[in-house]
Amino acid sequence: MKFKVRDIVDSIDENDLYKMQADLSKGGLFLKKIVDDKLKSMQNEKKGFCSTCGQSLDEKYKTYTLLFGPEDFKKKASFCELDCLEYFLAGLKKINENIKHNDLKHGDNNGI
Repeated sequence: MKFKVRDIVDSIDENDLYKMQADLSKGGLFLKKIVDDKLKSMQNEKKGFCSTCGQSLDEKYKTYTLLFGPEDFKKKASFCELDCLEYFLAGLKKINENIKHNDLKHGDNNGI
């Protein structure tokens, strides 16, 4: 069962709400740590599949994970072996080179 934030807040007793309010007024470091820890445990639970070859990562002891993209829209890719990670990075490099080449070819000056 999934809860909305409002449902969660409604279920917290008054003393804990005052503690949360105090924490939030000080920057919310305690709440941030709780949320960060929960997200980290959720990410570790669902490893998924290799982004290059599609092999299941659940039975792999050692996997590799790459976080990439702009700061406000990060992507996550996981890999079963280093060669799959290298293949993926080579593909990203080729895409970036093509974008730069097309920008130069078409005279794109970033809107200037």
